[in-house]
Amino acid sequence: MKIDPEILWRMIYISLLLALILSLPGVLVLLIIYYNTDNLVLASIIGFLIHFVTLAFSTKISKALIKFFS
Repeated sequence: MKIDPEILWRMIYISLLLALILSLPGVLVLLIIYYNTDNLVLASIIGFLIHFVTLAFSTKISKALIKFFS
């Protein structure tokens, strides 16, 4: 079974962008709050919440990325 290289590249782009969109906001919020307040517990709780909010919208984000690259 041969898969078109264009489809493989599109899958890689979509997967990479989805991973970045889902992980970076939580990590960035965690780091910003930690360095500004020096409170790791508060930073991790807020970063954790941001991460799960982005996960709640993951299907919509995925569909939008697929539509954009198609």
